[in-house]
Order: sequence, then C-alpha cells, then structure tokens
Amino acid sequence: ANPTSSARMAGRMFEFAAKNINWFPGHMASARQKIEERVRMVDLIIEVRDARIPHSSACAHLNHVAQRKKRIIIFNKADLITARETRAWSEYWAKQGEEVIYTDALKGDSLAQLSPLALSKRGLLKITDRVLLFMIIGVPNTGKSTVINALRGRGRNRSNKRDKLRSNVASTGARPGVTRQVSTIQFSFNPPAYLVDTPGMLSPRLQNDLGGYKLALTGAVKDAVVDPV
Repeated sequence: ANPTSSARMAGRMFEFAAKNINWFPGHMASARQKIEERVRMVDLIIEVRDARIPHSSACAHLNHVAQRKKRIIIFNKADLITARETRAWSEYWAKQGEEVIYTDALKGDSLAQLSPLALSKRGLLKITDRVLLFMIIGVPNTGKSTVINALRGRGRNRSNKRDKLRSNVASTGARPGVTRQVSTIQFSFNPPAYLVDTPGMLSPRLQNDLGGYKLALTGAVKDAVVDPV
C-alpha cells in the first residue's frame, strides 16, 4: 500500500472519530448549575488538569463562571511526563502569570503547597478568623478525588481530631464520571477550611477535535462515546 495514501486515510479516520466525541450527561448539567451558584462564595479555585495534556484538560466552563476568582492549577499525573517537560511547562505557565503545582496525587507529592498557610504565602489566600472555602474543579478523570483524599490525609495527620477526619471521603476510579454530586468536605482544622468537590465537567460541545481525542485517550470521556475506528 502507498504510505502516503494510508497516512491520509488514517488522518481522515482520526478526524471523523474526533468530531464525534461529545459527552455531557445529565449529572454534568445539574452540577454546572450548582457550581455557578456556589462559586461566588469560595475564596480560591483549585483546577486539576492532566499533566500529559495541559491545554486540552483545561476546564473551559471555569473561565465563564470564575473570571474574578483567584485560581491555582494542579497538574496531576506528573509522574507520566519527563522532568524536562515539567520544567519547560512550568516556565511556560510562569510567563502566562499562572500559579501552578505539578504532582502525583497518589503519592501526595507537592500537595503541602495547597495548605491554607502555604497558599497565603503565595498571595493566593487571605487567612482571617472565618472558615475558608475552596472549590476543586476539572474535566473528568484528572484525579480530583485523589487530590482531595491526599489533602484529607495531610489534615488528618496534622489534627488531633483524627476520629472526625477520615482520610478517604471522595470515591476514586480509573474511569470518568465517578463523582456525580456537588459536596463539601473539610480538609483542614487550623485554619478551618473546606473543599467544594464537583463532578468532572466537559463542555456540552467540544470545540477542538484534537483536544477531544486527547481527552478520550487519557480517559476523560467514556469509551462508549468514542467511535472505534
């Protein structure tokens, strides 16, 4: 077979499959409304992305609902990219004026940087005598629940109220759509701080075909909605 024609055919098949990747189940529509209602009350937004696809795993809905809120981006699954890539992307995001952390949430790497005191030192948070409220958000299967459980584990180890602060409260799984409800979870006692946990969110219509395919390849979209070309 002609390599050129084979490459063209593969490209057309890829484009067809990518254009048909859309997944916006009912729980996402419901959660989207609740996020819009609660985001006004939060002190900081934690956006979790997949370090392998830093642009494609951005939560497009976030720009719409939280334009004036301070944000820190957590690039999870950083163990799946090289140290060189991590350095290059870190420099890129610094030039964009973004506050970022690279982590492997399964190991809890670097998550000490998400403590209220650490965030205050970065100028992202003002600690007062009231309860702090964060919102964690991202596309499906980026590891939001794993981040939450790691933060809870850190809070549990630092607290003398261990019986009241179970380490794992967020369900995890290597598939999208595990979290379906908006809920509030305490992860720090001193100072008191809570996380608003949200389901993974995608746009009702993915605008970028290549981005949609990257999301599918990294597990952000259910296999059932991807055309098996």
